[in-house]
Amino acid sequence: MSDLRSDAILITSEGIRCLPLDRLDHATIQKKAQTLVRYTEAISDESYMECSRALLGVLEWLWDDLVEPILIDLGLTGMPGEGEAWPRVWWVPTGVLSILPIHAAGYHNDKDPGRAAMDRVVSSYAPTVTGLANARSCIGVATGAQKPKAMLVAMPETPGERERELEFAEDEVNTVRALISPCDETYRMEKPTKAGVLAALKEYEMVHIVCHGRVSMDDPSLSKIFLTDWEEDPLTASDIAKIRAGPGQFVFLAACDTSSARELKLLDESIHLSSSLPLAGFPSIIGTLWSILDESSVGIAREVYEGMLETTEDGWHQGQHVNTRLSAMALHHALRSVRKATFDRHKAQ
Repeated sequence: MSDLRSDAILITSEGIRCLPLDRLDHATIQKKAQTLVRYTEAISDESYMECSRALLGVLEWLWDDLVEPILIDLGLTGMPGEGEAWPRVWWVPTGVLSILPIHAAGYHNDKDPGRAAMDRVVSSYAPTVTGLANARSCIGVATGAQKPKAMLVAMPETPGERERELEFAEDEVNTVRALISPCDETYRMEKPTKAGVLAALKEYEMVHIVCHGRVSMDDPSLSKIFLTDWEEDPLTASDIAKIRAGPGQFVFLAACDTSSARELKLLDESIHLSSSLPLAGFPSIIGTLWSILDESSVGIAREVYEGMLETTEDGWHQGQHVNTRLSAMALHHALRSVRKATFDRHKAQ
């Protein structure tokens, strides 16, 4: 993306090619990104309809000028049929495109079925192509007699932020623990600190964190999550990027803004808490783009982990085990369920 032109570089099993995106104008991208940031920050019960219309307009433009031309060129022109495999796409956005939710592009209404990215492909993101390759090289296969270990972290109350309690944080970690404890050794971190979470990221196959997060507008590498010692020594994106994961395969960051970038002036690849994890060696990460409803997070987490449970008869995990390579597919179906529930609720009103 530049003032001169915009192109998509398509990397597939068949080779690498360039797709000119003639309708993707640099000035318009800047304007749409500003609209997205402004209305996601302004949304409230009173402004919901106005903000919703503005944000849906951004998603429709993103589909028309960016996503649909790419999917058509890839031959992905319709929804997968019943029983068909969903195609996978990894998006590596640059510049201001890093701010935009490419996976959500499309027309989200009953009049335009199939005209949305989530109706045609399972989307994931990578900070760079090299980062994606490095993360994929770290994918492990569970073998042997020892169960994988999972660390669960919850911050229902945050020091200095008591007006923003996470009422459903305990429900979320308890839900996750109930689902995976038959096949994974699960641990609960009491009074989580920066040092404790960094140690868990280096020692455990799976880490699930429920807490508040905050984007740093001045320096995205200082974006942080809120643990018990966040006021004295916060855990930042920079701290995570410096570690080297041991057996780590999957991190679920159920914290607001862990996958978002908001600074329009920083035109390099997106820097945030989630993008720092592939640099540390984690192949699979789930993060959140904006603030989400605490209660909704519980349902999404439940569907994601249910979607990763797999039945096998191999070695120690005879019966079910958690296949973290299914995380993107599981999240995809969870978000489609949330969208359907939203449609149904609006119809009922």
